[in-house]
Amino acid sequence: MLAGAESSGISLETELAFGPLYVEGDLYALNRVHRNLLTNALQATPPRGRVIIRTLRQGEEAVIEIADTGSGIPADRLGTIFDDFVTTKKQGLGLGLALSKKMVEQLGGSIGVVSQVGAGTTFTLRFPITKARPAKLAAS
Repeated sequence: MLAGAESSGISLETELAFGPLYVEGDLYALNRVHRNLLTNALQATPPRGRVIIRTLRQGEEAVIEIADTGSGIPADRLGTIFDDFVTTKKQGLGLGLALSKKMVEQLGGSIGVVSQVGAGTTFTLRFPITKARPAKLAAS
C-alpha cells in the first residue's frame, strides 16, 4: 500500500498510541477490514493528499481511525454506505464496506464514519481492549 500511495503522490502517515492495544479478533478479518478501508481512502484521495492511520485508547476501547483528505461522501449517501451493493465507484460490487461492518461487529467492535464533501472522510473502528495473551505455538 505504501508503494501505491507514494507512486500516486499521496502521503501515508501514522499516529500511533504509545504501547500496544490488544483486541480479541481474527487476524484475517481485521486485515481485510483495514485493507479495504485503506484502499478506499487511497482511491478517494487526489495527488498531494494525505491518508492518516491513527490508533488511540479511549477508556477501555482501542480506537483505529483511517482518515483521508479525499473527495468525501455526500451527506445523503452516508446512511447507506454500509448496505450491500451500495457503491459510489465506477467498478466494484459495493460489498467492501458492508462486509467490513459485519466483520467488525462479529468481533465485538463498531465502525462509524464522518465525511465532508471536498474535505475528506474518517472511518473509526472501536474494539474492547483485552489483556495480552501469549500466542499459541503451532504444533511441529
